[in-house]
Amino acid sequence: MKFNFYLILVSLLFLMACSQTQLHIVNQGYSEERINSLISKLKKLDVSVVKSNVTIPNNFPNSTIATNPSFTDINLLNSIESLLLASGIESPSHLTFAQGKHFYNVNHLGVYLRNESNVVPTMPPYLRTQYCEFADATIMFSRDGRFVLEFEKAAYDEVLAIVKGNYAFDSVNLQLITDHKISQSYSLKREMKQTQLGERPADVFKPDAINSALPALNCEFLIIYME
Repeated sequence: MKFNFYLILVSLLFLMACSQTQLHIVNQGYSEERINSLISKLKKLDVSVVKSNVTIPNNFPNSTIATNPSFTDINLLNSIESLLLASGIESPSHLTFAQGKHFYNVNHLGVYLRNESNVVPTMPPYLRTQYCEFADATIMFSRDGRFVLEFEKAAYDEVLAIVKGNYAFDSVNLQLITDHKISQSYSLKREMKQTQLGERPADVFKPDAINSALPALNCEFLIIYME
């Protein structure tokens, strides 16, 4: 009986630990010192806090808390808002499950903080082609200034060609330079694109010139925002 009691106690403690609320802090433009100070205060609310490297969706307000629709701890939301205000950050907007394509379980919250006066332009995590005559391609971008271009070598070819290189982005112009010194530049345009759900806004990167050395770079690359 005593063994069973301790087993039940350990199980309950494990479940309590698993159910502890976790905050995912997404920072864009605030200093590490300021964010670390905020995290120290948030941890006093008896929550777990982790930093996240996801990109803040463009349509998110500068201060945002994202939750699952089932999340009902209003007192915690109010406490987080008070700490943000005390840290000189504006009052947060509250968004729920699936907005901005960011998903959170019941006991997880996303806290998104953007300092527009100190924002470094960032690329979306990936771009793809749409109806391009040169290639069916995808470009993936990492935070360290590197990119990976993948495209089909030929129609119905299951083997993808992979090209790597460096990129630079100033919020309007994108410059790609492959490791073999092939370069291409693009200009960012915001357009509406047709999807199965109707027209949706998109960031479209249009090539500034025709590149004969690597035709896949002559495509328009884009990301469509479905929400």
